[in-house]
Amino acid sequence: MKQIAGVPRIPPGAVARPRLLAALDDGAPLHVLRSADSGGKTTLMAQWVDGLDDAHTAAWVVLDGTVGSRGGFWVRVLSDLHRGGLIDDATLYREAAAIADSPDAASDSIHRALTSTRGPVDLVLDGFGGPGAHWDDVCRDLLALVARTPTLCCVVAGTFPTLLEGPVAAATVRTHVLRDTDLALTLEEARAVVEAAAVLLEPAAVDSLASREVAHPVSELRHVLEVLGAAGRRLSAADVDGLLPSALRHDLAARVGDALTLEHLGVIALAPYVDAELTARLVPGEDGAMLLDRLERRGLGSWSASDGGGLVFRLTDQARSVAGAQYAAEHGGRARTVQVEVSRWLVARGEDPATAIELALRGGDLDYAEHLAVRALPRLLEDPGRLTGLVAAMPLNRIRRYPFLAVIYALALNARPERQARATALLAAVAAAVKVRMASAPRAERGILYGVETGVWRLLGKRPRMLDSARRAVRELSDARAAPDGPADPGLDASSALAASQAATSLLFGDDLAGARAAFDLLATIAAENRWDHYGNVAACGRAMIDILDGRIDDARRELASVRADAWPQTWLNGYAGALRNVAQAWLHLDDGQPTEALAELALLAPHLDTIEYWEFIAAPRALAEAMLGRAAEAEAHLEQLAAQRIGPTTLPSVQRRLMASRSMLQLATGQARDWPERRVPGRASSVASAMQAVAAAARSQDAEAVALLASAESDTVSPLQQALVAVAGVSVAQRTTSTLGSAPFGVRLAVLATAHGLHWPVTLIADRDREQLLAAVDEAAGPATAKTLSVVLDTVPAIVDERLWRTTSVPSLTPRERDVLRQLARTDNRNEIAAELYVSINTVKAQLRSLYAKLGARTRDDALHRAISAGLLSEPAPAADGSPEDGFTDRPA
Repeated sequence: MKQIAGVPRIPPGAVARPRLLAALDDGAPLHVLRSADSGGKTTLMAQWVDGLDDAHTAAWVVLDGTVGSRGGFWVRVLSDLHRGGLIDDATLYREAAAIADSPDAASDSIHRALTSTRGPVDLVLDGFGGPGAHWDDVCRDLLALVARTPTLCCVVAGTFPTLLEGPVAAATVRTHVLRDTDLALTLEEARAVVEAAAVLLEPAAVDSLASREVAHPVSELRHVLEVLGAAGRRLSAADVDGLLPSALRHDLAARVGDALTLEHLGVIALAPYVDAELTARLVPGEDGAMLLDRLERRGLGSWSASDGGGLVFRLTDQARSVAGAQYAAEHGGRARTVQVEVSRWLVARGEDPATAIELALRGGDLDYAEHLAVRALPRLLEDPGRLTGLVAAMPLNRIRRYPFLAVIYALALNARPERQARATALLAAVAAAVKVRMASAPRAERGILYGVETGVWRLLGKRPRMLDSARRAVRELSDARAAPDGPADPGLDASSALAASQAATSLLFGDDLAGARAAFDLLATIAAENRWDHYGNVAACGRAMIDILDGRIDDARRELASVRADAWPQTWLNGYAGALRNVAQAWLHLDDGQPTEALAELALLAPHLDTIEYWEFIAAPRALAEAMLGRAAEAEAHLEQLAAQRIGPTTLPSVQRRLMASRSMLQLATGQARDWPERRVPGRASSVASAMQAVAAAARSQDAEAVALLASAESDTVSPLQQALVAVAGVSVAQRTTSTLGSAPFGVRLAVLATAHGLHWPVTLIADRDREQLLAAVDEAAGPATAKTLSVVLDTVPAIVDERLWRTTSVPSLTPRERDVLRQLARTDNRNEIAAELYVSINTVKAQLRSLYAKLGARTRDDALHRAISAGLLSEPAPAADGSPEDGFTDRPA
């Protein structure tokens, strides 16, 4: 039979943990279990020893704080082996004397003692490690012992890290280390512990409690179950929720052991983490390092490296939340003082500004919180919801004094559609707060304040104020950087970058593209000086978008090519901060005639479409891509739906104008442009709008109006994109009306723009029927080289406008008599001749003509005939046999 010496009794109701038992049986000669006290190590090892086969000899050595030397440790091991009957008296006395004479030879003595037993030996050392330099020597002895004793398997358990977990051990023997995360409960194990306990729980309560306790030590769950069991009745999930805080406090008190340490724990729990020095300041009279070591041994936290270097102590989430809440409830004033002190400590270390602001807010020091918010604004805006609850608790009259805190709250509200009305009201308060703060703000902060202000006015739809604040932001930021005492505070530099970005966005939305480019250039400068490649990416994408809006496609490609893909923060990529990259790339795909690729790029932004302010920038290329794929009607319906949802009192006029341009192109594609009102649209977009109106007028056979609108558009073109869209309109007007305009000059212009700027996509508005005729005209006027250039452009981009535009109006329904009059009208304008030919009175002819003109929407004979031909009611004059045209027109099927 197997011999078991000193093994503790397995607690009643202990749950087997097969995955951990299998880990101890994996064949490694040395296993190290390290976790906090009450982490379940002893029970696990007892279960493992109990499962050993009869051939094994197992010895269990319990260590405590009385072992203070290398020799003392090994003598304790010998004594426990003797007490368990594994070695005889002579062996004990002989080897103990050898160790006393020469502690360096301890591994030899233990080796001789163990080899005197028969079969494999399993040595369990419970409570291994602790303070004292002798433990390093003990670890080396143990490694030498295991390495030279093939029949020995050693399991070491403790709360202190030792050399057995490091590279020396791994290089000596095969070692398997199990730490807190390995020993923590899984969901299945937690459920088994709950179900095995003598506590009456409903099934839902079992699941709820088990899921809460996943990744926590077994002892904590047992304490919780003990408190719940005292209720003496069957508990629901709601009952568990109500009793759990008390249970967790009970567990915490049991693990801490005394009221004073529990209070000290509460003070430390107010900080996200501490070091020994801060602990000594927060808990006067205590040795900070010793206190934290005691808490670690009790399973309440652990030491780890901090981001800023050095060691810090982090409490477990459970200990921090329970102890911190209890201390704050019992010592409110002191808790607030501690939180502000910890906030300043974090800032001094250069760590975690968001947490520092959160603690300053909890401590009630709003001036310090605002001071930090100015410097940490970019990081705060990545997760504005983090501080929402704290700022929301501030009265509105206090928010007016702190614009940076208020804007965080407003943007968190604005990110959710159902809260955007509240956000709008709060944004007005932010604008007022900026005005108050501006008068006393240092110069380095004024540009940042203007950056906040322009973002507020943009969200409120106040274009003049938005543009004014944006221009002031760029000016103040530029002047501050040029001054000899320019900003040296990295925090202000980061917020300055954000302010420049906001100013650039406002100028972009406000159609001040030159100003937007200057703002993006400023952002690029700040980014380069600080090596912030992510902001450099934002600047490059912003300039690419400006190039897209100008029609400088080749320049946009170069800007996007300069973007460093590995520099995007994960939360920026395919989100708000990186949206212009997606939009600009989609336009490049469209310019290459790749609508499917454009839609795939825009689909990455779909999760943000309901809240992102770039919605119209996203909608425009999406609509054109759908139209290129033959889904113009569906694209128009989607665009109308989106406009109905997003356009409101705060929508900028420039956004509405750009949206109208997208809708115009779709309506040209579907033929609905025939029904446009006959008016011209003023403003910056007037050249494009007039060009689109010119095409619609040509489709309605209003030739003179089409030519006039085209001339108006021609006089107002500035950018390559405007020139291209007007040229496209010119092709339609020249080839679809009876005007004397030729299409060749417009085609040549399109070829030149393609060569100079790589601009292709506007030709999607040239119908297939017009393309061949246009190429012939360009070839004749400018030569085959230019015609070839234009041919490549036309082959690259498909047409979205086809004969639907020119043939989609309803064909007037004419009576047989009206058709007869129409045929005669094509032959002569003499009403008497028409009456004589049809054998009717002159009054009948007049009545028929009035009806015919009304149905055709014409005022003159020429207009009526032209409209009849366009509607398919008459054919062109057929040549007579002798080559001269026939006298009249023949019917064309409607």
